[in-house]
Amino acid sequence: MATKAELEEELKRLREELAARPDPDTDTDAEADDGGSRKGDAGKESAIDGFLSEHGLAVGDFERLLEQLSEELGALPQNKPVLTALGAFALGFLAGRMSK
Repeated sequence: MATKAELEEELKRLREELAARPDPDTDTDAEADDGGSRKGDAGKESAIDGFLSEHGLAVGDFERLLEQLSEELGALPQNKPVLTALGAFALGFLAGRMSK
């Protein structure tokens, strides 16, 4: 088990590392101030772009995926009405059980 002195030393070291890191909020604000009219949206968009690029996706791929999902969900009641009715019943049942 670590002693109090060891823990305090580690805490001091971690605080120094944290202080040395650049603040991500400051970086996105500076980028948005360079010409972006939507300050908050620019930070969100860059965060989403970064997340998607980390997983090997492009923003266009994600938009096409959302569009395809929307189309399939919109056509679901016409293509599979029984499944849609059972799904609606299940969601209503769960909502009713959770509200008790």
